[in-house]
Amino acid sequence: MVKKNCVLSVFGLLLLFQCNPVSKNYKKEFERFVFDADQVLSNGDILHPAYAYLKDGKLKGLEFNNHPECGDYIQRYFFSENEKIKKIVIEKNYYNESCGKTFDSLFIIYPVLGKTIVYADNTNVKEIEGNVLREEKINIDRYMKMIKNWKNK
Repeated sequence: MVKKNCVLSVFGLLLLFQCNPVSKNYKKEFERFVFDADQVLSNGDILHPAYAYLKDGKLKGLEFNNHPECGDYIQRYFFSENEKIKKIVIEKNYYNESCGKTFDSLFIIYPVLGKTIVYADNTNVKEIEGNVLREEKINIDRYMKMIKNWKNK
């Protein structure tokens, strides 16, 4: 009986921490995108790490990892060669019901095109036209100044 409960507990944990296949693809895409960065800087925060990836002194990618008690909130920014935001990928995965309803969402934002694609529970839910997530771009300006004080990873 104890063995059966242990197996069920382990199986339950595996289900709880399984990755969203759609977000996993975008994580791999970001890793490939910043692979040739010649410098990686970190804000040094253990609980909420942020990383700046630079190539030839120019910002190539930014990654912010927040882990509130309810789940994960990860932002990845892809930059062009002239340091303009090409794409933003935001993962929201709240798996603890103590903070309300659980959900798994992924937002792919193309600021230049004014387009956002929203996935929820591994399904392409909808495409939003217009600059609905403007505050994401505003926050980046602040971080571009802050990374000057970050240290090598």
